[in-house]
Amino acid sequence: MKVKEREIDLWIDRNKLPGCMKKEIMPNVQRMLEEKKDVDVQNLLSHLPSELRRKIKRHICLPMLKKVPQLEGKSDQHLQLICDYLKPVHYKQHTYIVREGEPLDAMLFITQGIIWNFTTSNAGRGSAKCIEKARCRVLKDLRRLPCSPRVDQFETSTWFEKKKAKETMKAKERDIELWIERNLQPSPSRKQEIMSNIHRLLKEKKDVDVYNMPPYLPMELGRDIRRNICLPLIRKVPQLQGPNDSRLQLMICDYLTPVHYNMHSYIVREGEPLDAMLFITQGIIWSFTTINGKGSVECIERGSFYGEQLLDWGLELSDVAYLSNLPMSPKSLKTHTEVEAFALLASDLRPIVSSWRRYKAACVIQEAFRSRIRRVEENRSML
Repeated sequence: MKVKEREIDLWIDRNKLPGCMKKEIMPNVQRMLEEKKDVDVQNLLSHLPSELRRKIKRHICLPMLKKVPQLEGKSDQHLQLICDYLKPVHYKQHTYIVREGEPLDAMLFITQGIIWNFTTSNAGRGSAKCIEKARCRVLKDLRRLPCSPRVDQFETSTWFEKKKAKETMKAKERDIELWIERNLQPSPSRKQEIMSNIHRLLKEKKDVDVYNMPPYLPMELGRDIRRNICLPLIRKVPQLQGPNDSRLQLMICDYLTPVHYNMHSYIVREGEPLDAMLFITQGIIWSFTTINGKGSVECIERGSFYGEQLLDWGLELSDVAYLSNLPMSPKSLKTHTEVEAFALLASDLRPIVSSWRRYKAACVIQEAFRSRIRRVEENRSML
């Protein structure tokens, strides 16, 4: 606890907060530490009361906002409003924040650390500029802790393990309830059916992937959930809006795979093989092309899809036995937020297309048989 308090002291000193704010911060931190709650120093503001959080953020960020040329002459009230929308972010050493030519979807105000801002030419030459420099300090705790008897250690360890397991299970249940609220609008009975199955799995100490729940549920329930979420998206695809495409829509829906992408990560780059069609259920994706650092950017949000070229490729393919000549992605896709989606993979198009062609052939044969029966009956009636 003392180590954590010292880290927070350093954070307060680095950000040059006045003594009155420190007196407000530390009692809140001590209370949380006494309750054995983990306090993330990099994201300290999220642990504090909203009014105190607002005061600290304005103290740190307002001076930087006033340096922005476009904001010169703006009232303090205007700047405070912008300040209240700023979010803390933390980047690890030697990581890219944004690359030249990518969509610029955030403005950064540097409070600690060093960032190299550079451009490069085709010849591999370029220029680099240091935006900000700050001192770094390393804190090591060299205290020795007394060791309890071995039996006490085992009993305490067991108690903590049980407590941790219980907290983990509750957290997982909350995550799943949030997922249900985001993606479904189930009746109370259907929600209870889902949660009872999940609760049983968690009691059996089985891990449940929040982003891929259907496989953990009974087959019929999992299929109903996937269809409830995905069929409305599939029906938006122009190639699947034919009068006889309802069967194909269901086939595609049953093969969809849940996928999850972290914030600011690439899904596919322009010119790479397009091996999946995405149906977005949560989050924001930037779709863009670049030519010499210039280009156009489109926003793909919940309820949208990308990659219909893959569907054209699969439906027009004469031989689906081989995954050759995949279409190329005409654009790059990069996530703006965390993204949840369902993916139709190129490898899954093979069984879908094969089944669909057999189904259409069977329909043709059945229709021909029915037509023949009708003609026979018409001929009999004429006799």
